[in-house]
Amino acid sequence: PKRSPTQKQDGRDKLEYIYNEYYDLMFRTVYSIVHDEEASADIVHEVILKLIHNIDTIRLDGTFPVKNYVFLTAKHTAMDYRRQKENAGVVDLDDPAMQAEAESEKAIPANVLTSREKYDHLVRCIRSLPDLYRDVCYLKYVGELKEREIAETLNIPEQTVGVRVF
Repeated sequence: PKRSPTQKQDGRDKLEYIYNEYYDLMFRTVYSIVHDEEASADIVHEVILKLIHNIDTIRLDGTFPVKNYVFLTAKHTAMDYRRQKENAGVVDLDDPAMQAEAESEKAIPANVLTSREKYDHLVRCIRSLPDLYRDVCYLKYVGELKEREIAETLNIPEQTVGVRVF
């Protein structure tokens, strides 16, 4: 039986709750930025380490925006990873991982590739938006938060969220 977040007291319980509750959100967020399942799993592990480091500041009593904190930590960690990869600027085409990825792309049905391409295009479009709209749209379409949750997360009126999404 799952205990409610208000019953969590020590760091281990908090971390276990956050992991079970938000793992999918962290993975989806990271994957939407790096587009690599193995790297995404590693980055989520790094996010967990960051959460462990700050576990004492996280409150599960409803006064702390845990979902937002987890989402933004995952997003920024993935963006840092992507920046580091881009700065390295070298891609080894003989790397077995690169070959495996290329082969796995061939095995994916066309409709799945089309959906992934559409999703990737949506994420690129969101990234190109001005800051005012980017965070709201990212939380809405990638983070899959409701407008009320976005309003609470960004500390803006819910009506403003609706206007910015529109």
